[in-house]
Amino acid sequence: MKYDVVVVVDPSLEAQATQDRFTTLLEKEGFTVSEVVNLGKKRLAYPIKKKTEGLYFHFSLVGAGAAPKSIYTKFRLDDSILRTLILKKEEGKKKSKLRTQIPKN
Repeated sequence: MKYDVVVVVDPSLEAQATQDRFTTLLEKEGFTVSEVVNLGKKRLAYPIKKKTEGLYFHFSLVGAGAAPKSIYTKFRLDDSILRTLILKKEEGKKKSKLRTQIPKN
C-alpha cells in the first residue's frame, strides 16, 4: 500500500533533525520512505497550541503489511506535532477527468 503523510510541527524545531527523526520513526514502523519534501515554514489558518506558524513535511510511504494507525498513534503522542494527515493512495484506478458541460440554449 502507498500512503501520503503530511506533518505540521512546531516551527522552532530544526528542520533537518525533525525530518530525520520522522523518517527513522516511519522506517521502524515497517514503512519504506520513498520521498520526503520539506515544504518549509508556513502561516497557519488559525492558531494551534498558541502557534501561528508551522513547519510542513510531506512523506511518500510504501508499506506492505504496515498499518497507518500505528504511526498515527505515535504522532498523537509527540507534543511537537501540531497536525498530521495520512492519506491512502488508490492504486490501479485511472484519474477521472473533470468535464464541464455547457448547457445548450
